[in-house]
Amino acid sequence: MKQYVFTAGSEKSEILTALTLPFCFGLNILLINLFLFYLPAHKTLPGQTVLYIFLTIFAVYTAWYLVKKIQRALLKTYTVELNDRIVTIRNNATVLLSGPIQSCQLHYSPQKRISCLKLTIRTDEQAITFIGRNKSFTTIKGTKSLNIFGTCTTADINTLCELGRDLQMLCKKDSPL
Repeated sequence: MKQYVFTAGSEKSEILTALTLPFCFGLNILLINLFLFYLPAHKTLPGQTVLYIFLTIFAVYTAWYLVKKIQRALLKTYTVELNDRIVTIRNNATVLLSGPIQSCQLHYSPQKRISCLKLTIRTDEQAITFIGRNKSFTTIKGTKSLNIFGTCTTADINTLCELGRDLQMLCKKDSPL
């Protein structure tokens, strides 16, 4: 029996993150515009461009903080137990998926500067998809830089890749063709 422990996102968490980012930034920009155009701040505070710049920087930082908090809340630590052809996927103590494996799809391209992995596991009853993006990427100059949409460490991506390859080997070994 093999056991894999990793942190990853799901399809739902990716959708929520993609919707949260423009909402948080757009809402803050809207509030700044409402403050500038509809309140008489230009009459009461003439020449206070430093205040406006500070307000904009604060709003962008607040939006960034909210997006990161929501993204951290959506990430989960999964434990996958593989016993012959029976796979059990747990999040904390709850069993998300259990049963004999039917198929496994692994989409991974290590040639890209930002490594991204998508692993879909199907059983008789249901399917689950894990999505992982590296938190850092290699720039053109060869230095490491921060990925704002990153969710996993390199170790998590390697664990997901190893799990996907092991599951694909099991599916190929038991296929009739």
